[in-house]
Amino acid sequence: MFERNEFISIMRTSHLVKPMFSKVFAVLVGLVACLPATLPAAPRVPTDPAEVLERLPIRPGETTARELTALRAALAKAPPGETEPATRLASRYYDLAISRGDPRYIGYADAVMAPFAQSQAAPVLAI
Repeated sequence: MFERNEFISIMRTSHLVKPMFSKVFAVLVGLVACLPATLPAAPRVPTDPAEVLERLPIRPGETTARELTALRAALAKAPPGETEPATRLASRYYDLAISRGDPRYIGYADAVMAPFAQSQAAPVLAI
């Protein structure tokens, strides 16, 4: 397995490695002991309910996401009280809810149309 000279060489160096390892271990234990017992781990709570926490990347071939992004941008640029961009976006959300069977889109559409809840305009009532 080992020749005699290799074994002697290993034994000679091991007496150097053990004290160095114990010194490094002692330093690491000392550093860990200096750490506070409990680190502050409170979650960050947003102060503004409209704050966007995360934006998911759009996949290269995803045309629906690009369409919805364009419709949302048109709604954001529209003057307050204009119903046409909101009704276009809400109807697209309803179409997606029906085609994909995902009820989240109905909630998105309701959120878009919430500012117009008291409106008696025909496009708003049609949605």
